[in-house]
Amino acid sequence: MPKNDPDTVSVETVCAVLDALRCPNVRRAEGTDEWRQCQGTYRFSPDLVAGPLVGGGDPSDFYVEVFAPQGDRFVNPLAGNPQAAVAVLRAVAERGSFNLGELGDTAEQLLKRMNEKLTKYVGFRDSTPMLGLAMYFTMTGNQKVGPVIAGYQAPTILDRAFGITHHLGQSAMDTIMREVMTGEPSPGHSGVVLSLPIAQALSFVLYVARKTDRPRAVLLVNEAAADPAHKYASHPVIQWLRALTTSSA
Repeated sequence: MPKNDPDTVSVETVCAVLDALRCPNVRRAEGTDEWRQCQGTYRFSPDLVAGPLVGGGDPSDFYVEVFAPQGDRFVNPLAGNPQAAVAVLRAVAERGSFNLGELGDTAEQLLKRMNEKLTKYVGFRDSTPMLGLAMYFTMTGNQKVGPVIAGYQAPTILDRAFGITHHLGQSAMDTIMREVMTGEPSPGHSGVVLSLPIAQALSFVLYVARKTDRPRAVLLVNEAAADPAHKYASHPVIQWLRALTTSSA
Protein backbone atom coordinates (compact mmCIF):
# COMPACT_ATOMS: atom_id res chain seq x y z
CA MET A 1 0.00 0.00 0.00
CA PRO A 2 1.13 3.62 -0.51
CA LYS A 3 2.83 5.21 2.49
CA ASN A 4 0.03 7.78 2.81
CA ASP A 5 -2.76 5.20 2.62
CA PRO A 6 -4.98 5.65 5.72
CA ASP A 7 -4.64 2.00 6.73
CA THR A 8 -0.86 2.19 6.38
CA VAL A 9 -0.70 5.38 8.44
CA SER A 10 -2.83 3.96 11.25
CA VAL A 11 -0.88 0.71 11.49
CA GLU A 12 2.53 2.37 11.27
CA THR A 13 1.59 4.97 13.88
CA VAL A 14 0.32 2.34 16.29
CA CYS A 15 3.46 0.28 15.69
CA ALA A 16 5.62 3.34 16.44
CA VAL A 17 3.69 4.06 19.65
CA LEU A 18 4.06 0.47 20.85
CA ASP A 19 7.75 0.54 19.96
CA ALA A 20 8.16 3.77 21.97
CA LEU A 21 6.50 1.99 24.90
CA ARG A 22 9.11 -0.78 24.36
CA CYS A 23 6.73 -3.51 23.28
CA PRO A 24 9.13 -6.34 22.34
CA ASN A 25 9.80 -6.73 18.62
CA VAL A 26 6.51 -5.28 17.44
CA ARG A 27 6.30 -5.35 13.64
CA ARG A 28 4.03 -5.59 10.62
CA ALA A 29 2.42 -8.95 9.94
CA GLU A 30 -0.16 -8.73 7.16
CA GLY A 31 1.48 -8.61 3.75
CA THR A 32 5.00 -9.41 4.95
CA ASP A 33 7.19 -12.32 3.86
CA GLU A 34 7.45 -13.44 7.50
CA TRP A 35 3.68 -13.76 7.80
CA ARG A 36 3.23 -15.47 4.44
CA GLN A 37 5.83 -18.06 5.35
CA CYS A 38 4.28 -18.94 8.69
CA GLN A 39 0.55 -18.31 8.19
CA GLY A 40 -0.18 -21.93 7.38
CA THR A 41 -3.87 -22.80 7.39
CA TYR A 42 -4.85 -19.89 9.63
CA ARG A 43 -7.04 -17.74 7.41
CA PHE A 44 -6.78 -14.33 9.08
CA SER A 45 -3.89 -11.84 9.02
CA PRO A 46 -3.34 -9.47 11.96
CA ASP A 47 -1.90 -6.03 11.34
CA LEU A 48 0.98 -6.47 13.78
CA VAL A 49 2.69 -9.18 15.76
CA ALA A 50 5.04 -8.86 18.73
CA GLY A 51 7.58 -11.19 20.26
CA PRO A 52 8.37 -14.62 18.77
CA LEU A 53 6.10 -16.00 16.07
CA VAL A 54 5.26 -19.70 15.89
CA GLY A 55 2.78 -19.32 13.05
CA GLY A 56 -0.31 -21.16 11.89
CA GLY A 57 -2.57 -19.25 14.27
CA ASP A 58 -0.78 -20.65 17.32
CA PRO A 59 -2.48 -19.42 20.54
CA SER A 60 0.88 -18.34 21.97
CA ASP A 61 1.52 -15.81 19.18
CA PHE A 62 0.78 -12.23 20.15
CA TYR A 63 -1.30 -10.30 17.62
CA VAL A 64 -2.18 -6.61 17.53
CA GLU A 65 -5.14 -5.58 15.41
CA VAL A 66 -5.61 -1.93 14.43
CA PHE A 67 -8.76 -0.16 13.33
CA ALA A 68 -9.41 3.49 12.57
CA PRO A 69 -13.05 4.56 13.19
CA GLN A 70 -14.03 7.31 10.76
CA GLY A 71 -17.11 8.52 12.60
CA ASP A 72 -19.28 8.33 9.47
CA ARG A 73 -22.40 8.18 11.62
CA PHE A 74 -21.67 11.73 12.80
CA VAL A 75 -21.80 13.25 9.32
CA ASN A 76 -24.00 10.91 7.26
CA PRO A 77 -27.64 10.52 8.33
CA LEU A 78 -27.73 7.16 6.53
CA ALA A 79 -24.75 5.71 8.42
CA GLY A 80 -26.57 4.67 11.57
CA ASN A 81 -27.31 7.71 13.75
CA PRO A 82 -29.48 10.34 12.02
CA GLN A 83 -29.87 12.35 15.22
CA ALA A 84 -26.11 12.78 15.62
CA ALA A 85 -25.51 13.54 11.96
CA VAL A 86 -28.21 16.22 11.86
CA ALA A 87 -26.82 17.89 15.00
CA VAL A 88 -23.26 17.91 13.68
CA LEU A 89 -24.15 19.09 10.17
CA ARG A 90 -26.31 21.87 11.59
CA ALA A 91 -23.48 23.02 13.86
CA VAL A 92 -21.04 23.02 10.93
CA ALA A 93 -23.44 24.93 8.66
CA GLU A 94 -24.21 27.49 11.36
CA ARG A 95 -20.63 27.61 12.64
CA GLY A 96 -22.00 26.70 16.02
CA SER A 97 -21.15 24.02 18.55
CA PHE A 98 -22.62 20.88 20.06
CA ASN A 99 -22.12 18.68 23.09
CA LEU A 100 -21.20 15.01 22.66
CA GLY A 101 -24.01 14.15 25.04
CA GLU A 102 -26.49 15.67 22.60
CA LEU A 103 -25.62 13.19 19.86
CA GLY A 104 -27.53 10.30 21.39
CA ASP A 105 -24.89 7.86 20.15
CA THR A 106 -24.78 4.37 21.66
CA ALA A 107 -21.41 3.50 20.11
CA GLU A 108 -22.77 0.17 18.91
CA GLN A 109 -20.76 0.39 15.67
CA LEU A 110 -17.45 0.77 17.47
CA LEU A 111 -18.17 -2.02 19.95
CA LYS A 112 -19.29 -4.24 17.07
CA ARG A 113 -15.91 -3.74 15.37
CA MET A 114 -14.09 -4.67 18.55
CA ASN A 115 -16.18 -7.81 19.03
CA GLU A 116 -15.62 -8.87 15.42
CA LYS A 117 -11.86 -8.67 15.92
CA LEU A 118 -12.08 -10.61 19.16
CA THR A 119 -13.93 -13.36 17.32
CA LYS A 120 -11.32 -13.53 14.54
CA TYR A 121 -8.17 -13.36 16.63
CA VAL A 122 -9.26 -14.87 19.94
CA GLY A 123 -12.25 -17.10 19.26
CA PHE A 124 -10.55 -18.91 16.38
CA ARG A 125 -7.40 -19.46 18.47
CA ASP A 126 -8.78 -21.40 21.43
CA SER A 127 -9.89 -18.24 23.28
CA THR A 128 -6.30 -17.12 23.75
CA PRO A 129 -5.71 -13.80 25.57
CA MET A 130 -2.73 -13.04 23.30
CA LEU A 131 -4.29 -10.10 21.51
CA GLY A 132 -4.08 -6.34 21.70
CA LEU A 133 -6.70 -4.10 20.11
CA ALA A 134 -5.65 -0.64 18.95
CA MET A 135 -7.96 2.15 17.80
CA TYR A 136 -6.46 5.03 15.86
CA PHE A 137 -7.87 8.51 15.24
CA THR A 138 -6.52 11.38 13.14
CA MET A 139 -7.25 14.57 15.06
CA THR A 140 -4.88 17.13 13.53
CA GLY A 141 -7.68 19.49 12.54
CA ASN A 142 -6.88 19.00 8.86
CA GLN A 143 -9.41 16.31 8.02
CA LYS A 144 -13.11 15.52 8.07
CA VAL A 145 -14.90 16.11 11.34
CA GLY A 146 -16.07 12.49 11.77
CA PRO A 147 -12.80 11.02 13.08
CA VAL A 148 -12.32 13.98 15.43
CA ILE A 149 -15.71 13.47 17.06
CA ALA A 150 -15.13 9.71 17.20
CA GLY A 151 -11.74 10.29 18.83
CA TYR A 152 -13.16 12.48 21.57
CA GLN A 153 -16.03 10.07 22.15
CA ALA A 154 -13.86 6.93 22.31
CA PRO A 155 -12.65 7.32 25.94
CA THR A 156 -16.27 7.40 27.10
CA ILE A 157 -16.94 4.24 25.09
CA LEU A 158 -13.92 2.55 26.66
CA ASP A 159 -15.16 3.57 30.09
CA ARG A 160 -18.56 2.08 29.32
CA ALA A 161 -17.11 -1.13 27.88
CA PHE A 162 -14.37 -1.82 30.43
CA GLY A 163 -15.48 0.05 33.55
CA ILE A 164 -12.53 2.43 33.92
CA THR A 165 -14.38 4.71 36.34
CA HIS A 166 -15.93 1.76 38.17
CA HIS A 167 -12.59 0.05 38.77
CA LEU A 168 -10.18 2.99 39.00
CA GLY A 169 -12.31 5.98 39.92
CA GLN A 170 -13.14 9.24 38.18
CA SER A 171 -9.53 10.44 38.50
CA ALA A 172 -8.47 7.81 35.95
CA MET A 173 -10.92 9.16 33.38
CA ASP A 174 -9.83 12.71 34.18
CA THR A 175 -6.23 11.67 33.46
CA ILE A 176 -7.24 10.08 30.16
CA MET A 177 -9.18 13.13 29.03
CA ARG A 178 -6.32 15.48 29.95
CA GLU A 179 -4.01 13.39 27.79
CA VAL A 180 -6.44 13.28 24.88
CA MET A 181 -7.47 16.94 25.09
CA THR A 182 -4.35 18.79 26.20
CA GLY A 183 -1.37 16.44 26.33
CA GLU A 184 -0.62 17.22 29.98
CA PRO A 185 1.52 16.83 32.01
CA SER A 186 4.13 17.74 29.40
CA PRO A 187 4.55 17.71 25.60
CA GLY A 188 7.00 14.81 25.92
CA HIS A 189 4.72 12.69 28.07
CA SER A 190 4.63 9.15 26.72
CA GLY A 191 0.97 8.51 27.43
CA VAL A 192 -1.32 7.02 30.05
CA VAL A 193 -0.97 3.40 31.18
CA LEU A 194 -3.72 1.93 33.35
CA SER A 195 -4.26 -1.61 34.62
CA LEU A 196 -7.76 -2.92 35.26
CA PRO A 197 -9.66 -6.20 35.11
CA ILE A 198 -10.89 -6.90 31.58
CA ALA A 199 -13.38 -9.75 31.31
CA GLN A 200 -12.66 -10.48 27.66
CA ALA A 201 -9.77 -12.71 26.58
CA LEU A 202 -7.65 -9.71 25.69
CA SER A 203 -4.29 -8.38 26.90
CA PHE A 204 -4.65 -4.68 26.17
CA VAL A 205 -6.62 -1.97 24.44
CA LEU A 206 -4.63 0.92 22.98
CA TYR A 207 -6.10 4.30 22.07
CA VAL A 208 -3.95 6.43 19.76
CA ALA A 209 -4.90 9.92 18.57
CA ARG A 210 -2.61 11.55 16.05
CA LYS A 211 -2.37 15.26 16.83
CA THR A 212 -0.09 17.98 15.52
CA ASP A 213 2.43 17.75 18.35
CA ARG A 214 2.62 13.97 18.79
CA PRO A 215 0.48 10.84 19.00
CA ARG A 216 -1.53 10.74 22.22
CA ALA A 217 -1.70 7.26 23.72
CA VAL A 218 -3.82 5.55 26.36
CA LEU A 219 -2.98 1.92 27.11
CA LEU A 220 -5.48 -0.14 29.08
CA VAL A 221 -3.79 -3.33 30.28
CA ASN A 222 -5.71 -6.37 31.45
CA GLU A 223 -4.49 -6.93 35.00
CA ALA A 224 -4.51 -10.67 34.26
CA ALA A 225 -1.15 -10.08 32.50
CA ALA A 226 0.43 -9.57 35.93
CA ASP A 227 -0.84 -12.90 37.24
CA PRO A 228 2.09 -15.32 37.73
CA ALA A 229 -0.32 -18.11 36.73
CA HIS A 230 -0.94 -16.53 33.30
CA LYS A 231 -0.80 -19.31 30.71
CA TYR A 232 1.83 -17.41 28.72
CA ALA A 233 3.57 -15.71 31.63
CA SER A 234 7.01 -16.27 30.07
CA HIS A 235 6.09 -14.63 26.75
CA PRO A 236 8.04 -11.38 26.20
CA VAL A 237 4.89 -9.34 25.59
CA ILE A 238 3.23 -10.54 28.78
CA GLN A 239 6.44 -9.86 30.69
CA TRP A 240 6.52 -6.37 29.17
CA LEU A 241 2.92 -5.67 30.16
CA ARG A 242 3.60 -6.91 33.68
CA ALA A 243 6.64 -4.65 34.02
CA LEU A 244 4.82 -1.72 32.45
CA THR A 245 1.90 -1.87 34.85
CA THR A 246 4.21 -2.38 37.82
CA SER A 247 6.30 0.67 36.95
CA SER A 248 3.22 2.85 36.37
CA ALA A 249 1.48 1.82 39.59
